[in-house]
Amino acid sequence: MPLDACFLTVLTDELNRLCAGGRVDKIHQPSDGEVVLSLRGSSGSHRLLVSIAGQTPRIHVTAIARENPARPPMFTMLLRKHLQNARLRVIEQEPNERVARLCFDAADEMGTPCEKRLIAELMGRNSNLILTDGEGRILDSLRRTDIQSPHPVAPGMFYRLPASRPTPSPVITREMEHCAQGDVHALLRARSGEFAPYVLTDGGVARDFYFMPLRQYDGAYKAERFQGTYSELLDTLCTQKEIQAKLAQKLSGVRKRAVGALERVRRKMHAQQAELAAALDRERLRQYGDLLMACPRPETRGLSEITVEDYYGNEGDTAAIPLNVTLSLSQNAAAYYKTYRKMKTAEAQLARQLETARSEVLYWESVLDELSRVTSEKELDEIREELNPKPENPKAKRQKPLPPETHIASDGTIIRVGRNNRQNDELTLRLAAKNDLWFHAKNIPGSHVVASASGGKVSESALLEAARLAAVNSKARHSRKVEVDYTSVKHVKKPPGAKPGMVLYTNFKTILADVTPRE
Repeated sequence: MPLDACFLTVLTDELNRLCAGGRVDKIHQPSDGEVVLSLRGSSGSHRLLVSIAGQTPRIHVTAIARENPARPPMFTMLLRKHLQNARLRVIEQEPNERVARLCFDAADEMGTPCEKRLIAELMGRNSNLILTDGEGRILDSLRRTDIQSPHPVAPGMFYRLPASRPTPSPVITREMEHCAQGDVHALLRARSGEFAPYVLTDGGVARDFYFMPLRQYDGAYKAERFQGTYSELLDTLCTQKEIQAKLAQKLSGVRKRAVGALERVRRKMHAQQAELAAALDRERLRQYGDLLMACPRPETRGLSEITVEDYYGNEGDTAAIPLNVTLSLSQNAAAYYKTYRKMKTAEAQLARQLETARSEVLYWESVLDELSRVTSEKELDEIREELNPKPENPKAKRQKPLPPETHIASDGTIIRVGRNNRQNDELTLRLAAKNDLWFHAKNIPGSHVVASASGGKVSESALLEAARLAAVNSKARHSRKVEVDYTSVKHVKKPPGAKPGMVLYTNFKTILADVTPRE
């Protein structure tokens, strides 16, 4: 749900308690729609985030340190010019509006005390962040709008509130109807004792938030008291949601590339299979050559076809053999023999090409499986590095690679799981001992899993747990039962020139792993 005017009221009260009186120490703009003010005051140091980005424009104290661009944007430089070392006197809310006004005691270029205001319009996709002087004249904004627009915002103009009719938010309206309470103020007074951060959950998963338990969702969502401040609530839920949205956007681009590569390889493989089928059917070409050489030798130039007795068929059969009109009978026979030999040579080449294409199909399927299990940007970055082994900027510092996931079996056995193809290679070929047990879902993309062999053995319980991890971290993870192959690491080899994560293994056994969650 959006941050409505009622929620902004309780939030503003909290922010004034935390931030009012603090001096602006640093100003950053982590992204196009986010500004972070670092404040120092009697209540301590706080990072105040004002965001007009994403699906939930908001203002709150944040504990998350965001990465800043190497070169600060122009709006950041403007804010630093006017607000650096200024004191945040108060945060005001325009009555019944989703507009917060941050009022600062600052100084102009001559050192004369003056007022500056940073106005946060938190209105969905029409949100904006506007800096004005004490008289309300706009110095600049994150988003400028045309002077002919319904709500013009441009430097030099006087700030005016967006045109609106203050009405209860849709959430409060529905709550009034649900509670048969016709007056918003009466409703809020009646339930003021319940004002606190609440999370609306569905099966234990956070779906939404508000400043009081909402009875309109009884039976659909459960209202749970959040153990923290309103800022901590927003920091947890909204930031997590934005991180997931950014990750999904980046994932989409990499997945599109992988899907495109897989489709291209499959098309190539289908064409090669058709060529191979034709090459395997080449015997009739040799027979045509034999039949032409065995028949009487009339002049055939100018003929496009000749019918001869087919002694490769049944008695009395004939064969209609296509001819090149410019060639003699013997030359046509020689052409059939030549095509036959070329196809015989092509058979071996096509078989090798098909094997390479099958390996590429398996590789891109494994990449898509990895992408389906990505949970963080760092994991995605490692896959992108795998797909782009030569960075665009060779001098750019590469991130320290993530280690394989580590699990401890019920008997204490260490089980490690590769998160991507490069980690699979690192785990299987370098980190694992030769007597450790190696697991992989049978004939489908998935992670390499290695169970450490204590004294050269892995217990039955640890073997089952490792097999389950291999199944869960594979393309078949939504099945109930998955076949998993396992063998000693010493029986796992990487063919020369193979793609990341691609290995061959021998001396293996197969176990049926149970993927259903354990109690």
